Amino acid sequence: MENSKSQPLSAILVSTQEIQAIIAAQTHFEAQDSDVVIATVPKSGTTCLKAHVFAIVNRRRFDINSKDHPLLSCNPHDLVPFLEYKVYANNQIQKLSNLASPRFFASHVPYHSLPKTITKSTSNCKIVYICRNPLDTFVSI
Repeated sequence: MENSKSQPLSAILVSTQEIQAIIAAQTHFEAQDSDVVIATVPKSGTTCLKAHVFAIVNRRRFDINSKDHPLLSCNPHDLVPFLEYKVYANNQIQKLSNLASPRFFASHVPYHSLPKTITKSTSNCKIVYICRNPLDTFVSI
């Protein structure tokens, strides 16, 4: 089945590289209690949610009127990287324990496919989830 841009439908869903990155995240990611994970379905307001969560969590660290606020100079996708597209992409295994707390990450994978250190009951890692009507999501593709 082909879409309007002549890509196979399977290329739109998940690529081999994404699957490898998801497995690498599941295997190597160690959640910390202060971590914030933004889990979204594609095309559901991820960029906006990343910016809002970053601003809320860091509201005491960065003054809202400051000309040095990271959101004025950085893309929310750089401040809150995707586990499967950035952190573990291209067979990278990152040393994440050196990152300042709280650490921010995002993912488009379903809850049951997130690294177990995020979803286990003893984890105090925060998960922020946003969903959207699937019909609206389909139309925005």
